[in-house]
Amino acid sequence: MHWIRKRIYWIAGTVVGGMILWLITSAVTIQSIQSKPAGTLFGRPVSEADYLRSLRAVTHQAILTHGDRLRQSITDKELGTQAWERLSFVQEAKRKGIRTTDKEVIREIQKIPLFQNNSGQFDSQSYSVVMQYTLGTTPRLFEEEVRENLLIQKLIQQVIGTPTASEEEIRKRFQEREGAIQVEFALFPDVQVAREVADACRARPDQLKPTASTPYFKRTEKVENLESSAAVFGQMTELQPGEAAGPFKTGTGWVVARLKGRKPAEEKDFEASRATLEKEIIAQKRFRNYLAWYQELTQRAAPSN
Repeated sequence: MHWIRKRIYWIAGTVVGGMILWLITSAVTIQSIQSKPAGTLFGRPVSEADYLRSLRAVTHQAILTHGDRLRQSITDKELGTQAWERLSFVQEAKRKGIRTTDKEVIREIQKIPLFQNNSGQFDSQSYSVVMQYTLGTTPRLFEEEVRENLLIQKLIQQVIGTPTASEEEIRKRFQEREGAIQVEFALFPDVQVAREVADACRARPDQLKPTASTPYFKRTEKVENLESSAAVFGQMTELQPGEAAGPFKTGTGWVVARLKGRKPAEEKDFEASRATLEKEIIAQKRFRNYLAWYQELTQRAAPSN
């Protein structure tokens, strides 16, 4: 009972939403099993019952994630979009033959902090309380939702794969991050004028008439005389001296810049940065893999409701 007393306000704050969702879902499901589909996915109809099961699952996940901040964190429209996305993920996982075991489901549930006691052990009483009063569902239904969550996790892991970062990539990122550049620039109050100048200067950098130069700066620093973060000039690190780019929005106006000089990073700092840079490159590759797959899946699934 100590667990319940400790979390009573959180439970009270979410119980109404959970129970109302459960009641509405149950009522609508019963009435619509024989009615028209909720929409289509992969060119096939999706029943209202399947859609509502998915909506219930994403709502449960949102409650566990956001607690009593649920309504401030996510809208009903966003939940609906997530429900269709979940349906497409689950169908794709099943199409690929991905499976999960009962033991995996149990382990996943036992890892959820809300279902643990103060010692970090799974508490069956806590689990029952949250199922009934917060989520408004049953353990069996929730466990099936967790099974689908694991299918989705395995699907995404399969999609993003296990990319690596080469020595060349790590060293290049090191120079981009720790090397310093200096740019000369012209300042414009109007973005349209700045765009026109930038377009002309990309073709012929000598056309830029700079009015000032920056000191040497790294990507992680601030460019003081432009009242701006150096990250604004991120693409300049890819240029060769004499090449121009822009426009860039700074604290003093719109800037068209030309790379004036470059100072390489000091080799003695490389080893200290290697692990962080490697993780960063791998994470970026994984994200790109996911994004390319997600766009392809969305196009193929073509959800319509």
